[in-house]
Amino acid sequence: MLLETCSIDVALQSFGTRHELLITERVREEYEAGQRPLNKAGLLGNIFATVSAQVNDSLLPYFHFDASSGEISVISYAMQNNASCVIDEEFARQVCKLFEIPLTGSVGIIKRMHAERLLTRREMRIVRERLRKSKFYLSAELLNQLR
Repeated sequence: MLLETCSIDVALQSFGTRHELLITERVREEYEAGQRPLNKAGLLGNIFATVSAQVNDSLLPYFHFDASSGEISVISYAMQNNASCVIDEEFARQVCKLFEIPLTGSVGIIKRMHAERLLTRREMRIVRERLRKSKFYLSAELLNQLR
């Protein structure tokens, strides 16, 4: 979502040099299976390291015993590695809260990039407007955090 919608590739790459950014194999598969511009799909490997995750069986009932989603792989990885999650999807966020897994979303990452001076206030407003116009739903409250 950050790659396609926000056009903050350079800032995200810089952020990735300061912070360990990981995606699970399943998330990579989902991303690459989608209709992505080739230059964006190529950036994925430059920004994120890919990790494997064994699905945690205790999560299966919450996902209707379907282990195929990217979200269940991300949460499983976080549980196995005492890590935090970056998840925007509301249901998966609720599962993280239930299991007391630290989490943030895209807005949290964007705010952190701004705090680390990787995005200017003007760029934040542009990102906010792009997110507002995108098909990706964010509440007005979350969008207002990007002022």
